[in-house]
Amino acid sequence: MDFLTSIIALYVIVDPLGNIPIYLSLTKDMDRRAARRILVVSVAVATAVLLIFALTGLWVLSYFDVGLSDFLVASGIILLAFSIQDFLKPLEEASAVEKLTPERAVVPLAVPFLAGPAAITYVITLSKEIGILYTIIVIFIVAMLTFITLLSSRLLLKILGRLGVLVIEKIILLLAAAVGIALIREGLAGWGLIKG
Repeated sequence: MDFLTSIIALYVIVDPLGNIPIYLSLTKDMDRRAARRILVVSVAVATAVLLIFALTGLWVLSYFDVGLSDFLVASGIILLAFSIQDFLKPLEEASAVEKLTPERAVVPLAVPFLAGPAAITYVITLSKEIGILYTIIVIFIVAMLTFITLLSSRLLLKILGRLGVLVIEKIILLLAAAVGIALIREGLAGWGLIKG
């Protein structure tokens, strides 16, 4: 997997466009300054979580004697399952978020919405495939793109409309499902069950 593909894949998995309704729902009663503070902290926390797993994930796999092919298959299944689940979820359900204080709103937005199980498993896989340094760079680039996307959420919603955002989100989820299948295929090839 090359560098650019890795950036696109992680952006698709983190799915900031799909998280626009969540972010707007969490910050709807807040002023712009409070909403931006939540966004900054949420993206920072999500980035820190992904960095921790990128740096320690391979050691954890080694400690539990889990091979890369095993982890690729598991990662692919998780990503595929999450993508299908979110793809079939109505927009109304995704936007029905409990009203939280600014401090508490950071937690659901950062983890699990931005740095969820699929993103965590993907960065661990990525650290093995392209190396720790490139994985860290990918994480920071995707964090920046995620911040820009969510910061522009009201503008994007105004331009695209609620339906437009939903359609784009569904397309991104299809791409995420395809990434999941690619990971499964790579794992099966590592087991020697299929040709790579």
